[in-house]
Amino acid sequence: MNFSLQKRMLVITFLVLLAGSIAALYYANRVSRKVITDEIGLYLAKEATTIKHFLEGWLDYATNDVMVWGSIPVFTDAVTETGYYGERALEESRRRLRELATEYKPFATAHIYRLDGSMAASSLSEQFLAGKPTNVSDRTYFQEASAGKTHISKIITSRYTGKKLFVIAAPIKREREIVGVVVGTVATKTLSLALKELGDLRKNTKIFLIDDNNYPIISSLTNPEDKKKVIAKSITIDNVVAFLQKNACWEERSQLLSERYCKDGQYIYVSSSLNINNWKIIEVNLIDQVESAARTMFKYSFLATALALLIVSLSLLIIYRKHIFLRLEHLQNNIQLLEKGELGSRMPTDHKNDEISSLANSFNKMATRLQESIESLSASRKQF
Repeated sequence: MNFSLQKRMLVITFLVLLAGSIAALYYANRVSRKVITDEIGLYLAKEATTIKHFLEGWLDYATNDVMVWGSIPVFTDAVTETGYYGERALEESRRRLRELATEYKPFATAHIYRLDGSMAASSLSEQFLAGKPTNVSDRTYFQEASAGKTHISKIITSRYTGKKLFVIAAPIKREREIVGVVVGTVATKTLSLALKELGDLRKNTKIFLIDDNNYPIISSLTNPEDKKKVIAKSITIDNVVAFLQKNACWEERSQLLSERYCKDGQYIYVSSSLNINNWKIIEVNLIDQVESAARTMFKYSFLATALALLIVSLSLLIIYRKHIFLRLEHLQNNIQLLEKGELGSRMPTDHKNDEISSLANSFNKMATRLQESIESLSASRKQF
């Protein structure tokens, strides 16, 4: 049998499948970057929220430590007692403050102040503090704590060490009466190390803690004051600041920061706001990492499509062969047998109720009539 019809159907089917596969791959190639960008953006947004909770927990833990310090009896005596007992309390307070600054890892220094803002005792030595201004009555953290509120300051420059730090301050109370303020200072380097531990787990992500002016306080890898240092390939503090200072992206999506992200031509940014000082966590990813992921996705899509095309083509070949071409072969064979004079040749009947079944039934009827006609004609000849 000449299988030209079979070949044509297979070729047409294969071409249709191939065209569909090419169209699907083209579409996948166009949308893969956007899809992956969205996925990375949403994933980073969840990460930023996780880091936010980590930092808030870290700061809450440190704040609770300072609040506990405010209830140490010797600190109360140091800011209220005078004379011999006052001197003894001050000496003991200095010793305890040095112990606290050493034992509590987040803290660099610890101090206690009287209500007029003057320093009563410090973990720093008196020689080190000599000649330095020690009155902090003008500091916001002191004013808040002396009013009875535990306070975490913004990043400030220490009057004693000249280093960047933030302060956690709590009131010192005696029988619910505020008699002084206890302070623990946390160097930005300490918090940077905490972010670095998180950043080390994310090879392609850089983490920034941003202040209320959208300026990086610390990052997971570098000191924000080092403007020239490259953070990751072309990500530098300067170009991150340049983008964040525009602020348009955050303004437009301020209600959706937990679910959305921002991007420019080079980076993807996600943000999560802390409940402290209007600080924000910013995570940054390079766009070229997204493009690399898109190319990988396209490669696997191509292989998957080629495999699917092969499987579908073979499946259709089996289906065509069983349900169409074999039945047509039987019909052609029976026609050839009928042509050779085998009048009893018939197509097997089935109940598929399709065009080939109808054709087989018509062939059987034709063959039956032809056989009856020939047999009748033969009988007539024998009579004559």
